[in-house]
Amino acid sequence: MPGRRALIIGSECDALNKLDFPAQLAPQLCEELIHRGDWLPIRPDRPVVVNPTIIEFKDAVREAFEIADAESAQLLIAFIGHGISTRKSDYYLQAIDSPAVPDPDYNFAFGETLRVRLDGSKYLDGLIVLVDACVAGDGVQGVAERAVEVVGEVNGRMEVLTASGTGSAYAGCFTRTMLRVFQSGLTRSGEELLASDLLAPIREACPSQLPRRLGFDGGGVVADQLQEDVGLWLTRNLARPKHALTGRPAAGLLDQVTRNVTLSPQQRSVVADMMDRNGQRLRALQGPAGAGKTTVMAFLIRPTERDTPTVAGSLVKAAIFLDATSTPESIATELAAQLHHTVEAFPAAYTAVNTELDAAGDTSTDSIDRQLRLPLQRCRASDTRICILIDGIDQVGQAQTEQVRQALTRLATPNDDTLNHVRLILGARTDYALTTSPGLEHAIPFTLAAPTWNDLSASTEHSTPDTREIDGGWLAVRLNPDLQPGADLEQLAIDYLQTQLDRASDPDTMHAVVALLAAAGTGPILPFTILHRALGELGHTISANRIRDILVNLGPLIQRGNAGTTTEHVGLAHARILTALTHDQD
Repeated sequence: MPGRRALIIGSECDALNKLDFPAQLAPQLCEELIHRGDWLPIRPDRPVVVNPTIIEFKDAVREAFEIADAESAQLLIAFIGHGISTRKSDYYLQAIDSPAVPDPDYNFAFGETLRVRLDGSKYLDGLIVLVDACVAGDGVQGVAERAVEVVGEVNGRMEVLTASGTGSAYAGCFTRTMLRVFQSGLTRSGEELLASDLLAPIREACPSQLPRRLGFDGGGVVADQLQEDVGLWLTRNLARPKHALTGRPAAGLLDQVTRNVTLSPQQRSVVADMMDRNGQRLRALQGPAGAGKTTVMAFLIRPTERDTPTVAGSLVKAAIFLDATSTPESIATELAAQLHHTVEAFPAAYTAVNTELDAAGDTSTDSIDRQLRLPLQRCRASDTRICILIDGIDQVGQAQTEQVRQALTRLATPNDDTLNHVRLILGARTDYALTTSPGLEHAIPFTLAAPTWNDLSASTEHSTPDTREIDGGWLAVRLNPDLQPGADLEQLAIDYLQTQLDRASDPDTMHAVVALLAAAGTGPILPFTILHRALGELGHTISANRIRDILVNLGPLIQRGNAGTTTEHVGLAHARILTALTHDQD
């Protein structure tokens, strides 16, 4: 995992009114960040800096930047205390010995100091700043005017979240709300909590103050939450109960397609219909690109009371999103790995099957039988319905299509009473002949139509009723929220990439990243470490930090799994994006 370093400062100011809460809340915030977010304190022997002098304050911040930069680590700085603004964008944080009237020598000049420290931190892997103080909106303005240009010179990434705008912050409400969210989680957020996830809870809990956020992705200020840097996360989200893909790279796909998303009435209707057929061994969900099929699948894996009230949280015991590299062997290995954690009887059944086959010298039983079918047969005594979700059958490479179909047939056949407890939900695009494929004809079909302009009116702000279908549907909106009629998904992807290339400091390396992702395929499939090594082989000498900057710039063109960890995987977001960008580079 990239290094994660944190500096937490809580300070009174003797020249101003006593607050009482900084010394209390700063250690609590530090503890949450360490235990739930894997942040390491700058000084292990002094994880929290309480009531520092201005010299100690400035030295601590300087030391934090130097250590994080030397380690190529991410850096989080949090301050709880007094803040004063002399004019718009001139914002100062107060130490214990700071005067009431700001003096640059005895106060912490927020925007200017961050600019100076960032200018000397070329290897920093992203910066998060949290400020619980009054009139901190002027601090955000100061960072936007001073520090953003410096971050842009190295395509860096930064998040600034403050407790207030131009008004006061009250009684540590900002930090108290963060602590509560860290301890309970947010059901509508992803596997990890981002700074932007805190905005709504803070606004609700602290109605007398207005939090402000500034996100920067290396090429400009981030205004669209769909393009956030998921690698700059605060803590793990405790409201996300364990599910089939917990800890797997594909969990990032769930976050990407469900963040800030509510299922449409059509999607909810399809979910309800599928659940009404819960006794059916085989169900098939199909729809055109962008209809929201993968989103529905994601909500089945990780349901919510709001969108899928009839779906149990433990419905799906294993799930996989197929791609061009999928084989029966890779499918069996991934699903079996998940079933080991989601079905209590599976590990013993798996061990027993393979022990018996090995003792008999059996080398003819393939992976599907060894790792899935035969162990699943032994799990029927547990009286547990085992639902397995397999999406993207149409994405499998041509050489493996028939083998994968035969493997699914063996798992879904209605003639095998030993698998009556197993349920399969398959997903594919509309143009794939799923329910007429030999061995899968008994599948109960469900279809999602492409969304219309009416369906997307909330996102596209169209006031005129329009029932025309949109090419690329929800995916198109991610690429361009200001869609116009007649938009072509492939062209939207090409235009999005060109925009990012135009603003990139190193467009050649960005081109190389896209080419490697295209060669790997769709979905979070390519290990980040392999991407880094491959770029070096192609002559692009670039740090891992700068690769992450490029990935953030590519936004909805890509998918990231386990972002910001040692097991991060990346890939292009959709088969049609792959087609568009491949042809464009040709």
